[in-house]
Amino acid sequence: MSVGNSGKYKLNEIAGRHFVETGKKAGLGPTVIGKVIREVLEYADEVPRRALARMPKDFAAEIYQSVSKAMNGRLGLLESGLSEL
Repeated sequence: MSVGNSGKYKLNEIAGRHFVETGKKAGLGPTVIGKVIREVLEYADEVPRRALARMPKDFAAEIYQSVSKAMNGRLGLLESGLSEL
């Protein structure tokens, strides 16, 4: 995955500022970039539950919990990108 100005970050090293940098390189303005980041943050709690509701009844709860925990743990890093706008 290539994000940010250098495009050499590992997935677990990607922060909000990298998405801001990538958005700017793509010609997006701060209003659009901020809107997208805020929208992701707004729906972050709801989306994993919606995905789980679509899974088979025997879907492993451990996978859902692991993904949800990891996702929620990174939301602060995404939100920090707002200060770069």
